[in-house]
Amino acid sequence: MKLLKSLEAETKAIIEDIATLALYSGQSYNELWNFTHEERLIFSKVLQSKIKIDKGIKPSQELTQGMV
Repeated sequence: MKLLKSLEAETKAIIEDIATLALYSGQSYNELWNFTHEERLIFSKVLQSKIKIDKGIKPSQELTQGMV
């Protein structure tokens, strides 16, 4: 029973993350749903950085190809 509740909570968290990304990024919900978990994490970090830049806040560290 604990496993089922844990899976339900994780499912809700994923749906909430995707809806948030779609809302703030202008991407479609369906397009973001097809992203892998890793792609969503990277997309989220890049989007957060963009929002900070738009607000005039300099990000502390930028993701670059050299860091990958």
